[in-house]
Amino acid sequence: MRIAQRTKYCFWANLCLLVVLVTCALLASPEGGLFTFGPSATLKIGSVVIDTWLRYWVLIILVCLFRSCSVVINDIGMPNLGFSIYDPTTETVYGFARTELQVLANGMFLVTSLSAIFSTLVIVARLDVALVSTLASELASAASIYYLLSKKKRFIKQCDTEEEWKRNSSSSSGNDDDAAAAAAALLV
Repeated sequence: MRIAQRTKYCFWANLCLLVVLVTCALLASPEGGLFTFGPSATLKIGSVVIDTWLRYWVLIILVCLFRSCSVVINDIGMPNLGFSIYDPTTETVYGFARTELQVLANGMFLVTSLSAIFSTLVIVARLDVALVSTLASELASAASIYYLLSKKKRFIKQCDTEEEWKRNSSSSSGNDDDAAAAAAALLV
């Protein structure tokens, strides 16, 4: 089974689990308890009571800005650090000095962890804030993915690895024209 097909099955399984989870939460929640929206005397973020619409919209705008920036920074910056440090297939690191990579990676991981603490405090305050936060994150993630995919030159759907692609494109009858045609067909 191709990697894309396995990933699609995982997506659908994940979606089914989400539907079951949301259904159970709706059935178990007290009436009106789960889906409150807007300012309330009981909505507190840290020690700040969000009891006016102005405070509520300032909270929502700050949550959206924070989550969007956080997603873009992590989607674009973290892979550079992660692949440079954790790739077991290479012993050479390009673009960073050793100390620079050490300091940047530890600093980025620390800031991300501390941000997660405060983000969690805000998100667990109430479901409406959590949903807005999640939507902001996903919109930023869609933009990050679009940007990162625009940097890719080729998409070879028929093969899961470069080795498989090379093997398939060279396993022609020995004719260079046939090999070129097979390689071109794989580059769809």
